[in-house]
Amino acid sequence: MSKLDGNGVWSSKFIVPEFGAALAKHQLESRRRAKPLLDDQEWEIITQAIGTSRFNREPVKLILFDPFEDVSIEGVVEKFDPQLQQIRMNSSWFKLADVIGVG
Repeated sequence: MSKLDGNGVWSSKFIVPEFGAALAKHQLESRRRAKPLLDDQEWEIITQAIGTSRFNREPVKLILFDPFEDVSIEGVVEKFDPQLQQIRMNSSWFKLADVIGVG
């Protein structure tokens, strides 16, 4: 019987801590995604949804980019800061550049 089986990782119960930490870091980094580029039409849809939420006090669901998984936030846009390009929803500030879609 070989020490390598299944996914190629030693089946031994003992792993040097440095190797285990490096393996976990490598697995995490291998799941990292690149941020998608949005075209003008997608930005128009996003900004329209944010504006409608802000002025009509209607809830909106925004999808924010994260390198490992997308994050959805839902609520009413409370404030928009054009200088910093940030929006406030649910008493938290989010960068407009992190928004990649409307749900």
